[in-house]
Amino acid sequence: MLTIYIKMKEVLDVWSKMKEKQTVPLLLNNIEKERITLDKLFLEIIGFNKKEIEKVLPELYKFLHNIVSGRLLKAQSLKGVKTQRNKVEFSVYVEQLKEMLIDGKIDAKNTFKFAKQLEKLVREISSESKLQKKILDTYWKEKFGELFDEKEIANRQQQKLF
Repeated sequence: MLTIYIKMKEVLDVWSKMKEKQTVPLLLNNIEKERITLDKLFLEIIGFNKKEIEKVLPELYKFLHNIVSGRLLKAQSLKGVKTQRNKVEFSVYVEQLKEMLIDGKIDAKNTFKFAKQLEKLVREISSESKLQKKILDTYWKEKFGELFDEKEIANRQQQKLF
């Protein structure tokens, strides 16, 4: 038990030195002394003897390097795929809005009430405010020949009351 405590103290000492330094990318020929010391301590704690550690440690670094390199290469290769997958033709959003209006049996009217209903439906399509605005503008311009402006619509409705 005392041995584990002593080893853990060594681990904490090395760890505190490492925390003060900036991390450097893992390269087999560029591994920091503290990193090697820490790894050796952990291997010793879990039961490896010094001879085994000298044999296993380079293999562990090589294995880790291969995993990280492979993952980075995969991430780079998928970058273009992810971008393409996330691209949705904008017209799809407007068509979805039109379908929602048909399904909900909502008639398009240049009124404040309809504007509020439209905003609610657009929030169901996307949570991104810029995209919501673009959908609203596109639909409103198509139907009423002007950009969507909730304040302007409300003002016109109030003016009609007088």
